[in-house]
Amino acid sequence: MNTYIVANKRYDVPSRWNELTQTQLLWLARVWSKETSPQRRAWLTLLILLQLWKSARLTWDWYLWLNHEDRANALILGEWLHSDDPSDSPQGEIHPHSPPQGGNLTECKVGRVKGLRCVVPVGSEDLLGHMVYRQLIACETAYVRYYHALRDKDTEAAKVELATLCGNLYTPDGQWSDKQEADYPKAAARIPMHYQSVILWWYEGCRKEWKPLHPHVYPTPKKGDEEKEPSRDDGGAGWLYVMRQQAGGPIQMAEMAYTAADVALYDLEQRLKEQKEKEERK
Repeated sequence: MNTYIVANKRYDVPSRWNELTQTQLLWLARVWSKETSPQRRAWLTLLILLQLWKSARLTWDWYLWLNHEDRANALILGEWLHSDDPSDSPQGEIHPHSPPQGGNLTECKVGRVKGLRCVVPVGSEDLLGHMVYRQLIACETAYVRYYHALRDKDTEAAKVELATLCGNLYTPDGQWSDKQEADYPKAAARIPMHYQSVILWWYEGCRKEWKPLHPHVYPTPKKGDEEKEPSRDDGGAGWLYVMRQQAGGPIQMAEMAYTAADVALYDLEQRLKEQKEKEERK
C-alpha cells in the first residue's frame, strides 16, 4: 500500500493488483468498460483507489482541497494500473473491460455471485492447485477462443466463451465435474459483465504466474507468430490429444482428466522438455 496525505488527511492507496478490494475491482471494470475521455477515466480510477465514491460530498470536498500541483501528483497514484508490459492475452488482444495492458491479479476476490461459488477459496493465490486437468483444458480452450472471437469482432461468440471460462471456475457447489461441464456456461451467463471482467483479470493474472514455470507448454511466440495454443476451430482437440498421450491410451483418460492440474502440467512440461532434448541430440 502507498500512503497519500493531502489537507491533513491520510489515504491508504493500493499499489498492486492483489491489494485492490472486490468493490474497487468491480468499479474499475465498470469505469473501463465505458467510452469516456482518458482524463475522466484517470480521475474516476483515482477516486476508486481512494474509495471516495462512497460520498459525493466527500469527493467534491477532496477535489476542492487540491491545488493544481496536488492534482497532478495525485494522478500518479494510479499509473501502476497501466503497465508498459505487453498484454498476456493471445495475439495481444485486449478485453473491452480490461486495463490497457492487462493486470497481475492472482488472488481470488469474488467468492460467490448469482448463486455460483468459486472453486477456489477467497484470498487464495493457488488457482492451478485447485483445478483438475480436464477443468484446466476447458478454461484454456475457452480463454483462447474468447480472444479469437474478439479478434474476429464476433461479440456473441466472445460472450459465450467468456461465460464458458467463468462457468468452469464458478459452479453451483464450488466443485467441478465433467458430467455437468455442458451446463456451466448457461449458469455463468447470468453473471453480470463487470463480475465476468474481474474473473477474467484473475484468470489472466494466474496464467501469467504459471506460464513461465512451463516454458515448453507455453513457448514464447516469435514476433508475428500466433501462440501455439488450441485454436478457435479445433474446440481444444489439441489439448485433449495431449492428455490422451499422457494417459497412455483412451482407457486411462478418465483417470488423467481428474489428475491435479499442477501435477499434469508439470508432467507435460517434463515430457516436452525431454522430447526436445532428444531431438537436439540427434
